[in-house]
Amino acid sequence: MKIIALGIAALLILVGLTGVLWPEGLMELVKYSFTSAGIYVTAITRMVLGGLLLVAAAATRTPKTIRVIA
Repeated sequence: MKIIALGIAALLILVGLTGVLWPEGLMELVKYSFTSAGIYVTAITRMVLGGLLLVAAAATRTPKTIRVIA
């Protein structure tokens, strides 16, 4: 379960660093997410991350909170 949490944390850190170091690239990603294909990619990504949080919630100190976030 730690691996799942670390993977999600690493993904969020990468997005944050992209925004700081290469803001134009992050803006291109945002523009892509508003296209018809981008909406589906964004929705699938959110569902996968939510599912991973649901799986990892049992091993945390606050599983109910993690399940709500998921």
